[in-house]
Amino acid sequence: MSRLFIVDDEKDIRAMIGDILKDEGYAIRLAGNSDDCMAEIKSELPSLMILDIWLKDSRLDGIDILKKVKRDNPDVPVVIISGHGNIEIAVAAIKQGAYEFIEKPFTIDQLMVVVARAMCAAWRLWSEVGPAGGAGGVCGASPACGRWAGPGTGWPRGPFRGWRSRGLRRGLRSRGGVRRPIPHRRPARA
Repeated sequence: MSRLFIVDDEKDIRAMIGDILKDEGYAIRLAGNSDDCMAEIKSELPSLMILDIWLKDSRLDGIDILKKVKRDNPDVPVVIISGHGNIEIAVAAIKQGAYEFIEKPFTIDQLMVVVARAMCAAWRLWSEVGPAGGAGGVCGASPACGRWAGPGTGWPRGPFRGWRSRGLRRGLRSRGGVRRPIPHRRPARA
Protein backbone atom coordinates (compact mmCIF):
# COMPACT_ATOMS: atom_id res chain seq x y z
CA MET A 1 0.00 0.00 0.00
CA SER A 2 1.33 3.42 -0.93
CA ARG A 3 2.09 5.80 1.91
CA LEU A 4 1.07 9.40 1.30
CA PHE A 5 2.13 12.21 3.58
CA ILE A 6 0.03 15.39 3.84
CA VAL A 7 1.52 18.53 5.39
CA ASP A 8 -0.81 21.49 5.85
CA ASP A 9 -1.21 23.94 8.74
CA GLU A 10 -5.00 24.03 8.33
CA LYS A 11 -6.42 21.01 10.14
CA ASP A 12 -9.68 20.85 8.16
CA ILE A 13 -7.91 20.85 4.77
CA ARG A 14 -5.40 18.27 5.99
CA ALA A 15 -8.23 16.03 7.23
CA MET A 16 -10.30 16.49 4.06
CA ILE A 17 -7.42 15.56 1.74
CA GLY A 18 -6.55 12.63 4.02
CA ASP A 19 -10.13 11.31 3.99
CA ILE A 20 -10.37 11.56 0.21
CA LEU A 21 -7.12 9.68 -0.31
CA LYS A 22 -7.97 7.11 2.39
CA ASP A 23 -11.18 6.35 0.51
CA GLU A 24 -9.07 5.72 -2.59
CA GLY A 25 -7.02 3.08 -0.74
CA TYR A 26 -3.91 5.00 0.30
CA ALA A 27 -2.27 4.86 3.72
CA ILE A 28 -2.16 8.42 5.03
CA ARG A 29 0.04 10.28 7.50
CA LEU A 30 -0.58 13.89 8.51
CA ALA A 31 1.53 16.75 9.88
CA GLY A 32 0.62 20.33 10.74
CA ASN A 33 4.03 22.01 10.99
CA SER A 34 7.60 21.66 9.78
CA ASP A 35 8.94 19.96 12.93
CA ASP A 36 6.32 17.20 12.80
CA CYS A 37 6.91 16.89 9.06
CA MET A 38 10.67 16.36 9.34
CA ALA A 39 10.22 13.88 12.23
CA GLU A 40 7.69 11.85 10.20
CA ILE A 41 9.97 11.79 7.15
CA LYS A 42 12.86 10.52 9.29
CA SER A 43 10.68 7.79 10.81
CA GLU A 44 9.29 6.51 7.49
CA LEU A 45 9.86 7.72 3.94
CA PRO A 46 6.57 8.46 2.13
CA SER A 47 5.71 7.36 -1.40
CA LEU A 48 4.36 10.86 -2.12
CA MET A 49 4.13 14.16 -0.24
CA ILE A 50 1.39 16.76 -0.53
CA LEU A 51 2.88 19.90 0.95
CA ASP A 52 1.36 23.30 1.66
CA ILE A 53 3.72 26.12 0.79
CA TRP A 54 2.76 28.44 3.67
CA LEU A 55 2.96 26.80 7.10
CA LYS A 56 1.96 29.13 9.95
CA ASP A 57 3.90 28.89 13.22
CA SER A 58 6.63 26.71 11.68
CA ARG A 59 10.38 27.08 11.54
CA LEU A 60 10.44 26.14 7.84
CA ASP A 61 8.07 26.97 5.02
CA GLY A 62 7.05 24.57 2.24
CA ILE A 63 9.91 25.55 -0.08
CA ASP A 64 12.50 24.88 2.65
CA ILE A 65 10.95 21.47 3.38
CA LEU A 66 10.86 20.73 -0.35
CA LYS A 67 14.58 21.54 -0.65
CA LYS A 68 15.46 19.24 2.26
CA VAL A 69 13.31 16.38 1.01
CA LYS A 70 14.67 16.61 -2.53
CA ARG A 71 18.26 16.85 -1.27
CA ASP A 72 17.95 13.75 0.92
CA ASN A 73 15.33 11.74 -1.02
CA PRO A 74 15.16 12.88 -4.64
CA ASP A 75 12.90 10.00 -5.72
CA VAL A 76 9.98 11.09 -3.50
CA PRO A 77 7.47 13.11 -5.56
CA VAL A 78 6.24 16.27 -3.86
CA VAL A 79 3.00 18.00 -4.85
CA ILE A 80 2.82 21.59 -3.64
CA ILE A 81 -0.55 23.10 -2.72
CA SER A 82 -1.23 26.74 -1.90
CA GLY A 83 -4.11 29.13 -1.48
CA HIS A 84 -1.83 32.15 -1.84
CA GLY A 85 0.13 31.02 -4.87
CA ASN A 86 1.17 32.94 -7.92
CA ILE A 87 3.21 32.14 -10.99
CA GLU A 88 6.54 33.06 -9.36
CA ILE A 89 5.94 30.73 -6.41
CA ALA A 90 4.82 27.90 -8.70
CA VAL A 91 7.92 28.29 -10.88
CA ALA A 92 10.19 28.38 -7.81
CA ALA A 93 8.61 25.20 -6.45
CA ILE A 94 8.97 23.36 -9.76
CA LYS A 95 12.61 24.49 -10.06
CA GLN A 96 13.28 23.09 -6.58
CA GLY A 97 11.95 19.70 -7.66
CA ALA A 98 8.20 19.72 -6.98
CA TYR A 99 6.25 17.38 -9.24
CA GLU A 100 3.23 19.69 -9.51
CA PHE A 101 1.75 22.88 -8.08
CA ILE A 102 -1.99 22.92 -7.30
CA GLU A 103 -3.75 26.13 -6.32
CA LYS A 104 -6.44 25.98 -3.62
CA PRO A 105 -9.34 25.52 -3.89
CA PHE A 106 -8.98 22.43 -6.07
CA THR A 107 -11.41 19.70 -7.05
CA ILE A 108 -11.22 16.08 -5.94
CA ASP A 109 -10.73 15.02 -9.56
CA GLN A 110 -7.84 17.44 -9.98
CA LEU A 111 -6.18 16.10 -6.82
CA MET A 112 -6.68 12.46 -7.83
CA VAL A 113 -5.26 12.98 -11.33
CA VAL A 114 -2.15 14.71 -9.98
CA VAL A 115 -1.62 12.05 -7.28
CA ALA A 116 -2.06 9.21 -9.79
CA ARG A 117 0.33 10.78 -12.30
CA ALA A 118 2.95 11.56 -9.65
CA MET A 119 2.80 8.02 -8.25
CA CYS A 120 3.08 6.44 -11.69
CA ALA A 121 5.91 8.75 -12.76
CA ALA A 122 7.82 7.91 -9.59
CA TRP A 123 7.12 4.21 -10.06
CA ARG A 124 8.36 4.27 -13.67
CA LEU A 125 11.50 6.11 -12.64
CA TRP A 126 12.06 3.77 -9.71
CA SER A 127 11.51 0.65 -11.84
CA GLU A 128 13.87 1.85 -14.59
CA VAL A 129 16.70 3.31 -12.53
CA GLY A 130 16.08 1.94 -9.05
CA PRO A 131 15.67 3.94 -5.90
CA ALA A 132 18.01 6.91 -5.43
CA GLY A 133 20.60 5.92 -2.88
CA GLY A 134 18.89 2.56 -2.34
CA ALA A 135 16.01 4.19 -0.49
CA GLY A 136 12.85 2.54 -2.02
CA GLY A 137 9.45 3.62 -0.88
CA VAL A 138 7.49 3.79 -4.12
CA CYS A 139 5.10 0.90 -4.63
CA GLY A 140 4.17 0.01 -8.20
CA ALA A 141 1.13 -1.89 -6.94
CA SER A 142 -0.58 1.28 -5.72
CA PRO A 143 -4.23 1.89 -6.60
CA ALA A 144 -3.14 4.79 -8.80
CA CYS A 145 -0.72 2.74 -10.87
CA GLY A 146 -3.23 -0.09 -11.08
CA ARG A 147 -5.72 2.26 -12.72
CA TRP A 148 -3.29 4.12 -14.94
CA ALA A 149 -0.69 1.61 -16.13
CA GLY A 150 -1.30 -0.40 -19.26
CA PRO A 151 -0.98 -4.17 -18.92
CA GLY A 152 2.66 -5.10 -18.48
CA THR A 153 3.93 -1.82 -19.90
CA GLY A 154 4.33 0.63 -17.07
CA TRP A 155 2.89 3.30 -19.37
CA PRO A 156 -0.14 5.35 -18.38
CA ARG A 157 -3.51 4.36 -19.76
CA GLY A 158 -4.96 7.77 -19.02
CA PRO A 159 -8.23 9.08 -20.41
CA PHE A 160 -7.82 7.46 -23.85
CA ARG A 161 -9.11 4.01 -24.83
CA GLY A 162 -6.23 1.77 -23.84
CA TRP A 163 -2.55 1.18 -24.02
CA ARG A 164 -2.76 -0.03 -27.62
CA SER A 165 -4.92 2.83 -28.82
CA ARG A 166 -4.05 4.71 -31.99
CA GLY A 167 -3.28 7.80 -29.89
CA LEU A 168 -0.50 6.05 -27.99
CA ARG A 169 0.96 4.42 -31.08
CA ARG A 170 1.20 7.79 -32.82
CA GLY A 171 2.24 9.71 -29.73
CA LEU A 172 0.14 12.29 -27.96
CA ARG A 173 0.34 15.93 -27.14
CA SER A 174 -1.30 16.73 -23.86
CA ARG A 175 -2.81 20.11 -23.14
CA GLY A 176 -0.06 22.65 -22.77
CA GLY A 177 2.05 21.17 -25.55
CA VAL A 178 3.98 18.68 -23.40
CA ARG A 179 4.89 15.68 -25.50
CA ARG A 180 4.15 12.27 -24.02
CA PRO A 181 6.36 9.24 -24.70
CA ILE A 182 5.49 6.82 -27.47
CA PRO A 183 5.44 3.47 -25.68
CA HIS A 184 4.44 1.21 -28.56
CA ARG A 185 5.73 1.20 -32.10
CA ARG A 186 5.62 -1.83 -34.31
CA PRO A 187 8.87 -2.56 -36.15
CA ALA A 188 8.87 -1.86 -39.87
CA ARG A 189 8.21 -4.94 -41.97
CA ALA A 190 10.93 -6.07 -44.30
